[in-house]
Amino acid sequence: MTIFFNSLKRLLKNKVQIIVLLILPLIPLAPVSLGSSYSMNTLKIGIVDSDNTQLTNILKNQFKVNFNVIDIKGKDINSSINSSKVDYVIDMPKGYSEDLINLKEVKIKGYANKTKDASPIVRAYVDNFINPIKKVALVSNKNSSIFYKYLNNINLKQNKNKDKKMDGKNSEVSFGMIIMFVMFASVFAATQIITDKDNKTLFRTINTGISLRNYMAQNILSFFVISCMQTAILILIVVYGFGMSPGVSLINMFIFFSFISLCSVSLGIAIAAISKNITQAIMMGIGIVTLMSMLGGAWGMKPTSKLIKTVASAMPLTYAMDGVNKLLNNEALSSNSENIVILLAFTCIFFLLGTWKKVDILK
Repeated sequence: MTIFFNSLKRLLKNKVQIIVLLILPLIPLAPVSLGSSYSMNTLKIGIVDSDNTQLTNILKNQFKVNFNVIDIKGKDINSSINSSKVDYVIDMPKGYSEDLINLKEVKIKGYANKTKDASPIVRAYVDNFINPIKKVALVSNKNSSIFYKYLNNINLKQNKNKDKKMDGKNSEVSFGMIIMFVMFASVFAATQIITDKDNKTLFRTINTGISLRNYMAQNILSFFVISCMQTAILILIVVYGFGMSPGVSLINMFIFFSFISLCSVSLGIAIAAISKNITQAIMMGIGIVTLMSMLGGAWGMKPTSKLIKTVASAMPLTYAMDGVNKLLNNEALSSNSENIVILLAFTCIFFLLGTWKKVDILK
């Protein structure tokens, strides 16, 4: 593990690397995380309550604590949105509470004003309230008395947390930018291999009997450790410093980001392997990572063209962002099994690309 420790030491001593890892990402992250597009208490939320039960009344009261709530009728949904009387409408259909207690798949309908799309905030708020209630329904065994007994306790907890910041769109962009800078940093880290090639360190190391893949694996491990440190620090800053929601579990976000880090490190290794010099590696890395970030949704925008979507589906960042969005929407880590497998597949491809042509690397 000598190569691993030496590589780790060199990375931590590099001041430019530290700036790229931690300081540079905070420049765009701070305004994105702190500059919310909406203030929750100024959003006008129209509520259509066709069910009118204890559950729907509790949900309405929760909304009134954090939003400007307007009661409307079902027939007035379109006119209320078109006239900008409301920014978003929540429609709770008749029988919703009963269906939920009986463990039926039922969803609250939402209608957004396209000129001021508050969907991410409202969806995040509803999910944070409804997901625990679904668990209560599960343990209540379709008994409405037991369900409402537990529900009252959850309602109290919701009231205690009423000041918690919830901005789904900003959280998505914040975590997307973390992914982008993790990939940028990995490219910069991997240029260390080019430096070793230029000063013949790589050649001398392999001549000692260490295989190229062993050398690369130890470098990847050191870059991976650094990448995990970077993501942990940035995520903690975004969550506890800027108040962004990590979804239902911060640990789940850390675990998923470890797979993203591994993939980004392998990408850096591949770019370093096919580049003739450090300048070329950095320019190529910046171009590739920027393109993937733009098409993969890291900037909060997703492609609408079928052709662009097809191109984006061949990029790891698309699956990284899909996984992050699932976690931000309070889904379990297990829901990301497919995304994790795909990220690992990309990791293997990049690793093989970075090590398969030994003769080129040793030139």
